[in-house]
Amino acid sequence: MLIDNVQINTTIVKRFSILNQKNRLAHAYLFSGPAYSGKSETALAIAQLINCENNEDGSLDNACQTCPACKKTMAGNHPDVHFFQTEYGETIKVETARAILESIQLRPFEARKKIFILRNAENLTLEGANALLKTLEEPSLNSLLILTTSQPEKILGTIRSRCHSVHFCSTSSETVKDQLEKLYDISADDSHFLSY
Repeated sequence: MLIDNVQINTTIVKRFSILNQKNRLAHAYLFSGPAYSGKSETALAIAQLINCENNEDGSLDNACQTCPACKKTMAGNHPDVHFFQTEYGETIKVETARAILESIQLRPFEARKKIFILRNAENLTLEGANALLKTLEEPSLNSLLILTTSQPEKILGTIRSRCHSVHFCSTSSETVKDQLEKLYDISADDSHFLSY
């Protein structure tokens, strides 16, 4: 589903933690930035944080990773966390947007919020984008929609204007180097060569 062990943007997670503590989360966010900058992984970390069973008062900066809600979210089988993605070149059809619209109106099954993460939102068809727009115009109090994109200019302006923008920067070469060494047990010289 996602690239394992990609650097999650902890600064953005911390910002969402503060918004969650103050009960000031918006209903929709657009995460934009270069490919492989951790947008989807950060969105899942935020979903975990918001619905973490050990964070009912919103005081944690990170999800506990051990409660059933956290485990279900990371396993991809939490009934209130929905992750939609497409492969490169595929479009997101109107049926997907309609499924989100239908589901977003329902109350959460077991979590505080239903969270919908739509990866590569630039792949929405025009019909899909227009159906999603209806969701953004009639937000549900018990839901959160996170769209991710590496091409925000391809998303309808009416959708962009109804989402709070969060920009991600490229992952630094030093971070990539550290991840390569940790994940693949390669030498510092090899990781340096591969990361630059």
